[in-house]
Amino acid sequence: MRSSRLHGASRAGLRALMLMAALLAAGAAQALSLGNASLQSRVGEPLRVSIPLGSLGAVTQEEIIVGRAPEADYARFGIDPAALATALRFELLVDKRGNASVEVRSDKPLSEPFIDVVVEVRWPTGRLVREYTLLLDLPPR
Repeated sequence: MRSSRLHGASRAGLRALMLMAALLAAGAAQALSLGNASLQSRVGEPLRVSIPLGSLGAVTQEEIIVGRAPEADYARFGIDPAALATALRFELLVDKRGNASVEVRSDKPLSEPFIDVVVEVRWPTGRLVREYTLLLDLPPR
């Protein structure tokens, strides 16, 4: 009888250990996330947006590709990709603590008060896509 209790206790401990390992692995896999956009532009200025990406974890900066999402993703969000006439540049920045952000820039000033952008982040074991509607303030009078 004592042997079966120990066997049951070790099975419960093994289940708990496996659950913890799965949760830790899921947390590491989801370390990257596209946060809320911080808009630093007004109408009549080139676009400047910073989007936090979070901690890179085990993924290296060289493994991450950031950019405008494919047209199929625009269609999935109900956005016409042709509506974005301004060419955008996407850049991954990483600080000394390993926290990353996606910087979105345009060379030409924006004349519209809003812009829809679908951002894609890819790395060897994952992909993130998020749509942003950016509302630009009018220039001061």
